[in-house]
Amino acid sequence: MASQVVAPFAGRTPIEDIDIDPNTGYIYYTARRSGRCTIIEYSPESRRLRDILPKEFSARTSVHEYGGAALRCTPYGWLIFTDFKTSSVCSLVPGTGSVKILLPGRLNTRYADFEPHPLCAEWMLAVRETHSNTTVNDLVVINCTQGTSTVIASNYDFYSSPRFSPDGKLVCFLSWNEPDMPWTGSLLSIADWLEKGAIQYPRIVSGKLKSESVSQPRWGLEGRELFFASDASGFYQLYKTWGGLANRLILPGLEDRDFSRPEWVLGCRTYVQLSQEVMVACCTSLATDAVVLINLRDWTHRTLDLPIVAVADNGLVKVSDKSFLVLGKSPRDPWTLYVVDVSDSQKPTYEALPRGDHDKTIQKDWISISSLLSIPRTHGAACGLIHAIFYSPKNPYYTGPSDALPPLILSFHGGPACHSTPALDPKVQFWTSRGFAVTELNYAGSSGYGRDYRDMLDGHWGEYEVDDAVSIVSYLAQESLIDGSRVGLTGKSAGGYAVLQALTRDPDLWAAGVSIAGVSDLTELMRTMHKFEKPYVARLISGEARCSNTELESIGKERSPFARAASVNFPLLLIHGTNDKVIGKGHSEKMRDAVVSAGGCVKLVLFDEGHSFRMPENIVAAKQEEENWWVKYLVTNEMQ
Repeated sequence: MASQVVAPFAGRTPIEDIDIDPNTGYIYYTARRSGRCTIIEYSPESRRLRDILPKEFSARTSVHEYGGAALRCTPYGWLIFTDFKTSSVCSLVPGTGSVKILLPGRLNTRYADFEPHPLCAEWMLAVRETHSNTTVNDLVVINCTQGTSTVIASNYDFYSSPRFSPDGKLVCFLSWNEPDMPWTGSLLSIADWLEKGAIQYPRIVSGKLKSESVSQPRWGLEGRELFFASDASGFYQLYKTWGGLANRLILPGLEDRDFSRPEWVLGCRTYVQLSQEVMVACCTSLATDAVVLINLRDWTHRTLDLPIVAVADNGLVKVSDKSFLVLGKSPRDPWTLYVVDVSDSQKPTYEALPRGDHDKTIQKDWISISSLLSIPRTHGAACGLIHAIFYSPKNPYYTGPSDALPPLILSFHGGPACHSTPALDPKVQFWTSRGFAVTELNYAGSSGYGRDYRDMLDGHWGEYEVDDAVSIVSYLAQESLIDGSRVGLTGKSAGGYAVLQALTRDPDLWAAGVSIAGVSDLTELMRTMHKFEKPYVARLISGEARCSNTELESIGKERSPFARAASVNFPLLLIHGTNDKVIGKGHSEKMRDAVVSAGGCVKLVLFDEGHSFRMPENIVAAKQEEENWWVKYLVTNEMQ
């Protein structure tokens, strides 16, 4: 196997929130440092990065459990952030590093998605989540002078994206009710702002519960227009309101592109208006992102030539009327923050900001370049194409035997309403540098291919993704790209559930498996899942139509992997965080016990982490456990 050159670092972006001071042009973002989130300042004049958050604070939130939007610049020269440790809402003066608590934290109360009033420093909007016997989500206004918060909207189960109009007279926000997720059905509303810190006359502008998702509302620069994305056409397209009517931006050739994505985290930003005439937007096709420049006068557009095939959820920020920030990566480059200048729209220029130590580069001759696959389904009841991303082994110092095909690691992404991209992922390169082929499966239910594909998994969770895995492995084996007898399955969260389902449903097809924070008992998951995702679980199990609790429990039992643990005749590695609030460690413990009782080969490794691992030493240790497993059972075939 290969030497330890490609390190096992996580592939998700280490930058979690980005904003820019409208007065100074300084750029701020949150970055992970040894388990906490600090705030980094970038000065355009000095071109230097500076850590400005005192070490006793961590700028992070867990609203909806997945967080996002914990940092916001204000027009008044200070930053707003929420401290993960205390849940306090704080202000930070970058020049001095002084922190002031604007709203003291309370037990089991979380804040995020801040929106300062554009003309009055006293007021700020936010999303609040309170945990007691039940979880309550509200839209609140924070009085930054008095240190109080007041509920201004609470009629819906969930809220996000509160935004003031530029003149401060109007407020827009998103809301939705169970059993919806924000990407299955949501509403965009506008209300009048009262100077005493309240709203009145809320009215719905767009969206429809259970059938139309709206996302990312953003006021036009002069406040007369409100832009947003809607998937009413089957793809997230851009719209704007004018005179009370919502009109779609007709962009020829881009009708089958997604200009937004499922909002698992708060603060998504994949389009931004630069001037009255120009908007820049990320659009997705076949899980691949491109950045387009849109003329708002005549709706003409052009794709910018940038080294990017993936843009982060919070990836676009306006710098000036001729420039913007984009956080993206290519098949050869890791997450990079670029400043793009479109003064010459025919020949835009871009410059990469310093990375500091927040990401690791990989030598170019080690990188395995992705290949996009779209093939017909050959297994299961679903029809149409299945999508995947394939990587061949790549190591400049080692070549596999000429008469042998490489073992395959097939990866299921989490979500499941997410997708893998063809951009550089250190986790993938870790395996390809060690002689493994890798396939990232964008199974039925993945985003990045329009709403119909995303909705396919409803009612068929635990079925279609497994069928798709069988189809893609059969294809790769027939094309002599892999050794079909040495296939390992890996995945985290919903991906971990897919691993367990595949291993127990079709045990003779796979050689080994690794489930990270995976679900083993759907009936238990329905009882314990947090508020944000609980209706999603029911939708995935039963489909769009509601069914009785008895029916749900019956289907849940049928599709729970631990109930079929006796069929596990291959080695199974389970990895879980002891503090996982999304999928408790009991799922992996239950699966381990069931496999042990059946006499199977299983190992459970627990880490002092939550649902997403954040400590570098734990990320490395978990990857080393996984590597040892694959070497033992896919390379040396110790079970045979």
